Amino acid sequence: MSSIAERIYFQSPVWLQNILVSAYGYRLYRKRYGGAFKQILNEVRSIDEMNTDQIEALQAERLNRMIAYCEQNIPYYQKLLSERSLTSQDFTQTSDIKKLPVLEKSTVKDHPELFQPRRGSKPWMVQQTSGSTGSPLILNVDEYTYKLAMALLVRHEENAGVPFGSRKATFAGRLIQPVNNVIPPFSRFNKAENQRLFSSYHLNEHTFPHYKRELDHFQPLEIIGYPSAISDLASYYEQTGYTPSFTPRAIITNSETLLDWQREKIERVFNCRIFDYYGTAEYVTFAGQDNTGMYRVNPLIGLTEFLENERREPGTKNIVTTTLCNTAMPLIRYSIGDMAQTRLEHGFCPP
Repeated sequence: MSSIAERIYFQSPVWLQNILVSAYGYRLYRKRYGGAFKQILNEVRSIDEMNTDQIEALQAERLNRMIAYCEQNIPYYQKLLSERSLTSQDFTQTSDIKKLPVLEKSTVKDHPELFQPRRGSKPWMVQQTSGSTGSPLILNVDEYTYKLAMALLVRHEENAGVPFGSRKATFAGRLIQPVNNVIPPFSRFNKAENQRLFSSYHLNEHTFPHYKRELDHFQPLEIIGYPSAISDLASYYEQTGYTPSFTPRAIITNSETLLDWQREKIERVFNCRIFDYYGTAEYVTFAGQDNTGMYRVNPLIGLTEFLENERREPGTKNIVTTTLCNTAMPLIRYSIGDMAQTRLEHGFCPP
């Protein structure tokens, strides 16, 4: 929301805030799930039926198409391919990606215009990374890539047993009321996605009874959000001796590293499995945790490599990704800056 919209929101009564949250939710719903979304979701679902050879063929074809696009439209890769006497015809299998050097984040940050098409339409959206290691990184994203990322999360939830549109309680970084406002309720309802947004900032031993009451009334089939916030919620249930009056079908965690002790506590308190997922603000990779605990990398959004890094402990690899779909700002062999344990088939273990 813009600063003006935020001021209007925070100055409004709770009943109006719920209406405003839902209105904004419907706007996001159309952007995320409108147009070709259903077709893209079916494309994501079809991956479950593919074997290793079919996935290799699919990624090789998409890689060849992306290199051909970059060869024609993206200044950085036009220069790079020319310097190495390479064309798209030199990229017919996924292993051919090694013919190009690893791209560092600083290069994209310093020269973003070199990764954008010379003559392109306005991007579907502009994504900004958090900038935790310095200034934020601004990235353009096309419509297909954005909706593919939404479809990947929906499919991850489906695989965890949560149908699209189910009641969802969210514990993330949204500030739904000023931090110094300790008057309940501490959640707002987004009717568009059947989602109750809970404040992670107000949860403490004094406010927990209000959270418990709202959750008991809402009866969510899914809890999704930061592991730290959901772990705090579980701690207050244990400390007060209460048992949740609902049993979610799954808990979905993201954005932070899920620690073993957090998983054990959350699963014990809510009596259901956690299905963590790993994604990036650059929309270049997505890996959802399956029933075995392995993170399975989706082959549609990007090609993911796990490269040795001598500065880290043995068995830990550097994650390098190549977009297979984002024509608004392609990133090829892009070093995300995150680490993972040794690759296994199409998955990896968390560090």
